[in-house]
Amino acid sequence: MSSINLSLAAGDAAADFDDETLAEVGEAAEEEVMLQVHKHIRATSAALHGVEEERPPGFESDDSDGPPPPPPPPIASPARSHKSTQEQTQELFHVPEIPTYLEAKEARHFQRIHIDEFDDEGEESDDVHVGAAKLQRALDLHAEWQVDDTPEVCTPPQSPSRSAPSTPRTTAKLRRRDPLTYTPLQAAHEACNYAKMDLARLSCRDGVFVVDDTEIPSLKDFASALEELRTITTSGPVKSLSFKRLALLEQRFNLHVLLNGWRELAAQKAVPHRDFYNVRKVDTHVHHSACMNQKHLLRFIKSKLKKSPGDIVLSRDGTLLTLADVFRSLKLTAYDLSIDTLDMHAHDTFHRFDRFNLKYNPAGQSRLREIFLKTDNHVKGRYLAEITKEVIADLEQSKYQIAEWRVSVYGRKLDEWSKLAAWIVDNELSSPNVRWLVQIPRLYSIYRKSGLVESFGEVLDNVFRPLFEASLDPASHPKLHAFLEALVGFDSVDDESKPDRKLDSRYPIATPSEWNQPDEPSYAYWMYHLYANIRSLNALRRSRGLSTFEFRPHCGELCINQILAARLRHGSIMASTPSTRRQLD
Repeated sequence: MSSINLSLAAGDAAADFDDETLAEVGEAAEEEVMLQVHKHIRATSAALHGVEEERPPGFESDDSDGPPPPPPPPIASPARSHKSTQEQTQELFHVPEIPTYLEAKEARHFQRIHIDEFDDEGEESDDVHVGAAKLQRALDLHAEWQVDDTPEVCTPPQSPSRSAPSTPRTTAKLRRRDPLTYTPLQAAHEACNYAKMDLARLSCRDGVFVVDDTEIPSLKDFASALEELRTITTSGPVKSLSFKRLALLEQRFNLHVLLNGWRELAAQKAVPHRDFYNVRKVDTHVHHSACMNQKHLLRFIKSKLKKSPGDIVLSRDGTLLTLADVFRSLKLTAYDLSIDTLDMHAHDTFHRFDRFNLKYNPAGQSRLREIFLKTDNHVKGRYLAEITKEVIADLEQSKYQIAEWRVSVYGRKLDEWSKLAAWIVDNELSSPNVRWLVQIPRLYSIYRKSGLVESFGEVLDNVFRPLFEASLDPASHPKLHAFLEALVGFDSVDDESKPDRKLDSRYPIATPSEWNQPDEPSYAYWMYHLYANIRSLNALRRSRGLSTFEFRPHCGELCINQILAARLRHGSIMASTPSTRRQLD
């Protein structure tokens, strides 16, 4: 049980004093009034809790000549048989103490909600402790299965602009930070500075690349942890506790908005040179092929048709086709093109992943996608690089818009990484406003049926072997080495609504080299092998002083990556389930 007490900040708590008294005191006696208000709050709080009033440091008694008596010892709570569970509960749901006088003085313009908690024996209390312990176990599992055991913590630079202005808004001077230099592609010229490591130290064990004796959790360990997480997520106490806690947080936020909304708005107005349009906004989910808007793409296509109709852009059955020839074969002209003709709106493809992918084809034509939106084509991705530079210029001009673009590596061929890295480095597609992330589509069944690969292990080999070789010997892959310095993580995409098989550790599981049937491996099987290779790669690169990567896959409809991913993309189904949503929060 909990009792909710609405305690006002010191400025509002002065309601117990009449207006005439406050008017007579004036500004000179403000400190004395605030002191009396603080004592009034402390005395009221002590009376409610049934304990002696506790004086904060720096406040002496007015009716005592000697030194102030020491504060009374804290009242011990009844001991429980499971102390560790109680500690976990307190860590998960810590309620801050009543603010001190100085804290209240700094924030006296805000009304605050304070919840007093006390021990309550009973079935509901036991349920809370059980649910809290299980939630803590789920968080521990998530921490144990991260691809990077020592993530970097970026401390923001100290700057006067972080503090409130000391002068009025009209006279405040703008405080600017020096722009940070971001030149990751220069690493291509520094690749020779790294000593070469023996490639013989690299081996592949059951689809996972390791250097020397790197310890990587096994697939059976992952299946066991996944089963434990499923049990926690479906637990009754966890569901009840998560639902109650989320509802409480939402109601507290609504109360805060009702009580302090206008105060926060006033505080925002007091900050000079800052509103929604000039604060930095980061979009962490942008497919590179869709980084431009439709109007921009339409304008670019028309410009190329007008200025470069004779560019040879395609080869079909040994015949070279110019840009004009391609549009002539499609019976399209620049005059015919419009936003509606491109038909790349994805608003009507909800729950239709098959239709969503088709929206990447301008005017429904795969030829136009290959010409304008692919990096590996007859013009070596020149058109896509040009429009990418235009988008980068727009981002840099806006200054406050930052994007994280996703490019695809399919795993069909071993040279995909080298071609992608060459396209990035040769076209100098680097900017402080842009970061790159590689997404790996789960399309093994298509590659196997078309004869491009022989097994699932070959897909993993095509995806990860070049990365390990470039990390062991950067001088032999300078462009790939430079691109990896600009890469921040990995993603995995495909239709998650398809029926999926459960990964069960009780039965034998085929290794990737043994998986040669045309059926797609399960989502959990895919995710484990991506995770294990990224974790092993991070261990190697960290030992060499190179950058490391995060694993941030799509989890729109499946919750398996709740245990593996550092951060999630989408996660719509997870957000609708109280137990998984509580772990995300």
